Amino acid sequence: MKIIDKKYIPIVEAKEILKESKRELYEQKLAYEYAKQFSKLKPNKAKELIEKLSSLGIPKLKEEMIIKIVDILPGSIDELRTILTTSELAFKADEINKIYDVVKEYVK
Repeated sequence: MKIIDKKYIPIVEAKEILKESKRELYEQKLAYEYAKQFSKLKPNKAKELIEKLSSLGIPKLKEEMIIKIVDILPGSIDELRTILTTSELAFKADEINKIYDVVKEYVK
């Protein structure tokens, strides 16, 4: 097997892909159950949030970090800070606030 391409996708998108597949392998079944349990947004809302976060104009906010934010959907600014500390680059307070202002619209 050879990896042709690598793309980060939110859990909800993985759930939709696995939903459409036959899920014949044990690992696929486990992945589907995990995605079903932990996806927090509808596919269209996840895509919308990804687009909004991408358009913030924060170069340090990479695709993989955006996907992580969409998957976890932090309910507080402290939770968001925790997610962002996994990045190699430090975020300024105003950048964190801009990100959280967008995310909090999607938190239930």
